[in-house]
Amino acid sequence: MSDCCSINPPAALRSVKARIEKLAICPLCGEKGKRVKSITLQSLLKPEALARFDGSVHRFCSNPACDAVYFSGQEAAPFLKSDLTVRVGIKEDTAPRHVCYCFNHTIEEIEEQWRSSGKITVLEDIKTRMKIACWCETKSPQGSCCLATVTKCMQAVIANQSRATNNLLQALSAQPSSDP
Repeated sequence: MSDCCSINPPAALRSVKARIEKLAICPLCGEKGKRVKSITLQSLLKPEALARFDGSVHRFCSNPACDAVYFSGQEAAPFLKSDLTVRVGIKEDTAPRHVCYCFNHTIEEIEEQWRSSGKITVLEDIKTRMKIACWCETKSPQGSCCLATVTKCMQAVIANQSRATNNLLQALSAQPSSDP
């Protein structure tokens, strides 16, 4: 029997898994990406970028510091923020930073709700409205439901406000008393 007919299935499987894992890594930042459907890219890429889209499997890079949005492996050029028709809220540092593209909710709205009332209603609004319809695959750069992203954003806003309040209280307690 020749060597070509006697493959080592575990070794072959490891090799395939390693190649797939390499394709899942953003070529700009090295973070693992999440697979998105072609309809997402077809819906959100500018015409000149869409002309470069070959229909291959692409992944979304969620690293806020990375300019890449979609990539398909180490060899192909990734699609950058500037290639999209929408801003990628989680990759932006200036308003508006969308977190829900179907119902137009932003990080700034979440921050304002928490600051003004101590309550955030964005999540409930999305859950109520998505019972009727949502368009995550074609409107959101992540190509998927935003509820996890909105929840993380809410948690970050609350944590940041708590830290700011604690810092203020510490600063006030460190000041010398003006009592005689």
